[in-house]
Amino acid sequence: ENCTSSSYRTVKVAGTGSIHNTPLKDFTMWPNPSTGVIMIDNQNSFAQVAIRNHLGQEVYKGNVIRGLNQIDLSSANMSTGIFIVTLTFEDATMHQQLVYR
Repeated sequence: ENCTSSSYRTVKVAGTGSIHNTPLKDFTMWPNPSTGVIMIDNQNSFAQVAIRNHLGQEVYKGNVIRGLNQIDLSSANMSTGIFIVTLTFEDATMHQQLVYR
């Protein structure tokens, strides 16, 4: 069972000054597919994490710090399906797809 993961990021640009390119490292999430607990390796700063279902409804909200984070989704009352995991930083947003079984 090999699953591929896709990710993309949104960067907020404010003002009309110059743009400073501060690269963000993608976060790593496993296992994917998951049956309850996921690990997120965040190599950036503190971030808010939100998980949304295919209707855009938020089923989980929390925080992650830099480094390894464990998130227990068993209390999120999630049905099986595909979800979007979003990490929101001060100036950027990153997304990855999660398969939940």
